[in-house]
Amino acid sequence: QGSDTCQSSIEQLGVALKQQRPIHIDLLNYRKNGNPFWNRLQIGPVHDADGALLYYIASLIDVSSQKEHLDALEDRNAALTAELGVRLRAQQDTEARLHFAAHAGNLGTWDLDLRSMMLASSRTCRENMGCDPGQPMAYDDLLARVHPEGLPRLNEAVGHTLTLHDDFNVECRVLRRDGSISWVHIQAEAILDETSGVARMVGT
Repeated sequence: QGSDTCQSSIEQLGVALKQQRPIHIDLLNYRKNGNPFWNRLQIGPVHDADGALLYYIASLIDVSSQKEHLDALEDRNAALTAELGVRLRAQQDTEARLHFAAHAGNLGTWDLDLRSMMLASSRTCRENMGCDPGQPMAYDDLLARVHPEGLPRLNEAVGHTLTLHDDFNVECRVLRRDGSISWVHIQAEAILDETSGVARMVGT
């Protein structure tokens, strides 16, 4: 035992011995040359038929290498957690700037999940497409607002992106809820999954 040995562990050991119950504990000890090492101590009491204590059975294992490995993993985990926090804050800052830029430029942003065909879209996007700004929008809702003359051009652009993974830019007319017609510029890029297939399309 030395100055770095956890006093609470020593106290736990003392209480277990006093109460004659088993204990499994790791203790920091020191060799004769002063070098520290970790001991895994397991102690179990042996009683006679009347319940009187006869003796203890104990095992002592040097677990210094395991402790070092665990400490290294904990340090690595702490470093990764810190790095993740930095990246998350940077991502949040970027998203905030993009949101501001989109709002300032009257840009509607959207994210199409090709598995569900649901369209996560900003309020500005729904307004620009003539949809109810307070309601979620599916891909079919978007197509329903595009003027029939522009549908072939939009479908061709989407098919091109799905096949070649290229970005697309299309201008078309949309039919708004109030009956008016407006021109919109739709652009998008493909987001690939782990199999290099298109999982999502995002754009403005």
